[in-house]
Amino acid sequence: SMLMILAPGNAGRGVYFPEKHRLWPSIGMSILQTIRFGGTWAFSGTLLLGSALWMLHYRKLAERRPLLANRVGSNPFLSASVLAALVFLCVFPAYWSTGMLGQHRTANVACFFFVPAWFIHLSTWLNRYPKLVPAWVPRDRWRASTVLVILFVTNLAIASNSGRAIADLVSGRAQRSDVQLRARYEELRTAASTPERIARIPLIEDPPKTLYVIDLRDRWFLTNVDYAAWFGLREVHIDSTAQRVPAKSTN
Repeated sequence: SMLMILAPGNAGRGVYFPEKHRLWPSIGMSILQTIRFGGTWAFSGTLLLGSALWMLHYRKLAERRPLLANRVGSNPFLSASVLAALVFLCVFPAYWSTGMLGQHRTANVACFFFVPAWFIHLSTWLNRYPKLVPAWVPRDRWRASTVLVILFVTNLAIASNSGRAIADLVSGRAQRSDVQLRARYEELRTAASTPERIARIPLIEDPPKTLYVIDLRDRWFLTNVDYAAWFGLREVHIDSTAQRVPAKSTN
């Protein structure tokens, strides 16, 4: 932590974030993001189905692995606090140092720890209230498990990012975007050889939902400036009147 805090690059980077180091807004936004991300993950279909499987087999697991019953503990309110703290501690540094979340990599780290911690939290509930799983449930445990596993795998395959990726491929959206981006590259390269060195290019039409591209805005926007610097252009503008690239592939 000290290496990160004392790194000299922070001073240079901090110039671009005038809203940084505001304690109460950072705490407030971090709490809101904790509720947002924690709620999204806790109530996702995949985690709920996984939780049902865990509860179904918990008694047997605890018999074979006493660590689950004897070391996890039985204070669900404490484990719930740990879950919230995991998310909060991941997003707070971003708000404190920049004034905004900026990107979801910090939330991805929180999710990486949230999922296993969720099952520990679930175990504390089952240790405290063993009757949460009725006694008759284990009788049909394996039949119920088969149904839950099928639903779990199906949900994992078609929900959220997986579903969006499938939709991008099946609908042709990914291919159409690829054609447009390749055409954009040629337009930028051609504009660099003109006397004015100013590029006017159209926005990406119907971009993919999975591989999201931050498109152009005004000429001082990050993407515009980066394009100009890379291709040796003076400026890059949006041309809303430009003819769209054909949606079909030109292979």
